[in-house]
Amino acid sequence: AIVIQVALTEENAIELLKKSGHIPKDATEKEIEYVLERIRFAKKWVEKYAPEQYKFRLQEEIPAGIVLDEKQKKALKQISVSLKAKEYKETQDLHDEFYNIARYLEMEPADLFKAAYLVLIKKERGPQLANFILTIGQDKVAAMFEKV
Repeated sequence: AIVIQVALTEENAIELLKKSGHIPKDATEKEIEYVLERIRFAKKWVEKYAPEQYKFRLQEEIPAGIVLDEKQKKALKQISVSLKAKEYKETQDLHDEFYNIARYLEMEPADLFKAAYLVLIKKERGPQLANFILTIGQDKVAAMFEKV
């Protein structure tokens, strides 16, 4: 459900899953068709059945009207620096980085997460942030967070 909402099309979803390593680059046509079927089911679930909390639209620009305090802005900029400096292979490593940044800036981790979700999907909550960022792509998220 997250992948299809980020990718918007089935083709983009397959490419995203290949890039992230969830689909082997040498996957057979039969394996790709299976994944496409799962993507279609997920898309239908989002469109027809998902509660509003599970629906989102990835923002292309910083949403108008979003208000962040200085610590939140610093945290997002620091996440941007981290995303550019290191390729995160494991979600836990990126998740830990969020807590390290929050601790360094003496802020509540919840405020860091809220800021990230507001910028990315214009909601205060969303999918597990580290996995979500890796799904979207580190470069894309770094560029968004750099703009705050």
